[in-house]
Amino acid sequence: MWVYDKLDQTDSMASEGRLIVIEGIDGAGKTTAVDHVCNEFGYISMTQPEDSWVGDVARRALHEDVDPVCDLFLHMAAHANQQPRLRSALEKSTVVMDRYYHSRVAYQAVQT
Repeated sequence: MWVYDKLDQTDSMASEGRLIVIEGIDGAGKTTAVDHVCNEFGYISMTQPEDSWVGDVARRALHEDVDPVCDLFLHMAAHANQQPRLRSALEKSTVVMDRYYHSRVAYQAVQT
């Protein structure tokens, strides 16, 4: 399991809070780690794809016979759809996520 903590002073998203991403293979304990960190420190928990109709479609594509390029665009759409809520959360606190774009890059590399 990898923990990626991005804080770039030139990035407007990081001006208030930090974005901590916990990456790892399925079943590695990412969600458990996110829950523990958020409960311990009072951080905001987010997941990707998020719980929205766009995220639901992207998640569903993982279990269907979908062209890898279509799958990529669905997940990119879910990522883009989440950005306003992520920015808003970062203005208030540190956000901890299980998965971010790193997972998408790794998954697409395997699919092509």
